[in-house]
Amino acid sequence: TGNGKSTFKNEISVKANESDSLTKAVKLPEFPGGKAEMFKYLMNSIKYPRSAQLDNAQVIVLVGFIVDRDGSIQDIEIVESVRQDLDTEAIRVIKAMPKWHPGEQNGEPIPVSYKLPVRFSL
Repeated sequence: TGNGKSTFKNEISVKANESDSLTKAVKLPEFPGGKAEMFKYLMNSIKYPRSAQLDNAQVIVLVGFIVDRDGSIQDIEIVESVRQDLDTEAIRVIKAMPKWHPGEQNGEPIPVSYKLPVRFSL
């Protein structure tokens, strides 16, 4: 079938509240089960686009999103784009993620900006 492999590394960037002022989350948001489960989810969910496989595309797509107060993923955007087909696939998989455990500040859930570099490699 020629399915390519995708590897991932995540980063947390600037945290923002609803008014876009900078804040620090005391407790950062977490994918259910932690980083290992997030990487497992990504590896099992990504379908490497055939066009990218044929071009031997090996790139990183940086996806930004907000983990909202209820743990839902909001405002998904491509921060660094290389190829439209890979951008589209990265967005599809992030959009389908289960709810996260939200970030907290002073014991209250807060929205947190999260950036996830998604590496596509064969």
